Amino acid sequence: MANVRVLLASDLPRLVSDMVERALEHAEGVELVGRAPGIGELEDAVRRTNAHVVVLGVREGAELPDDAARWIDRLPRLIGIAHQSGEAHVYVLRPEHTSAGALTADEVPQLIRALQGVNA
Repeated sequence: MANVRVLLASDLPRLVSDMVERALEHAEGVELVGRAPGIGELEDAVRRTNAHVVVLGVREGAELPDDAARWIDRLPRLIGIAHQSGEAHVYVLRPEHTSAGALTADEVPQLIRALQGVNA
């Protein structure tokens, strides 16, 4: 089975981004394929890296950034991590939003692997 290809968005707080990146480095079946330089460049970065999952920052209340909300139908699965609380939210192409609750950086790879079973 091929690795799940993950792209990190640059809008994640640096500490959260670093923790997620370290967790992904050692995760089996998950490959970090890059970082999008800005939220506006996500769509091009997904196309360039062929990412399956994008991890990005969301506002409290699970609202996607305006740029991401506009083109959710053209992106792969999204995991939004709230800037303040660290809660994770999953978005898929329907669009569907499911709260994944509080999560640690070490749980991000598990959530990413679980997403491969959603709408596969």
